[in-house]
Amino acid sequence: MAKRKSATNWLFGVGLILLAAVALTLILSLIHNTVEWIDEEQYFPKDEEHPERLRYADWVEAASKEFGVEEAVIYAVIWCESNFDPDAVSSVGARGLMQMMPATFEEMQGYLGETYDADALFEPQISIRYGTYYLARMYDRFGDWEIAFAAYNAGPTAVSKWLKDDAHSKDGKLVNIPYPETENYVKKVAGMVEKYKEYYPMEVQNDT
Repeated sequence: MAKRKSATNWLFGVGLILLAAVALTLILSLIHNTVEWIDEEQYFPKDEEHPERLRYADWVEAASKEFGVEEAVIYAVIWCESNFDPDAVSSVGARGLMQMMPATFEEMQGYLGETYDADALFEPQISIRYGTYYLARMYDRFGDWEIAFAAYNAGPTAVSKWLKDDAHSKDGKLVNIPYPETENYVKKVAGMVEKYKEYYPMEVQNDT
């Protein structure tokens, strides 16, 4: 009797272990699928009419070719700035997909010889084109993408001061960004650039 009870308990224990293993596998599978779904929806939104492409692909490609900025960089900045919301407005008044300030937008128009009102920043094509142009100017000025990202976020005047201060720079590189928001922004954009290159190597990067 005792042996039969012991065998029954053993089988019951094995059954519980197998059930737990199956349940754990299902949970991990659900988590994995959920993470991939979040990545797909949040980081790589699709064009509604052409789901094989990323949203705003034509305008990103055009701006990339016009100003020589890699498409992965443009997409990363759009995601970090507005999460692909063309109607986004920041607490300080930056507008559109690439969250450009109206004053900066007006200044860039002077360089390109064009005239728009500030509400034009809510038009995706214009926001992408001008945001990319501004990124290109920041890169041309500083010669380093991480510094360009910092300038896009904090402004070139602040970044220029940091580069002249040994407490913040070394050998022409920013080693200590005094604004936590800007420091996090630079890391976030740089990380997203790599994600876009990894997931969309043919679609997002410039042709070589």
